Amino acid sequence: MSTACLLITLVTAGANAFSATLDFVSSQHDEFGKALRFKSS
Repeated sequence: MSTACLLITLVTAGANAFSATLDFVSSQHDEFGKALRFKSS
């Protein structure tokens, strides 16, 4: 496996992990916002 290929694989994996983390955080944030609205109403 060439260095460039390895680097591309690492970058892709990192980007996928990053977007998955963002999705998770935004979904958690939505749940938190719903709970907050529910409590305040």
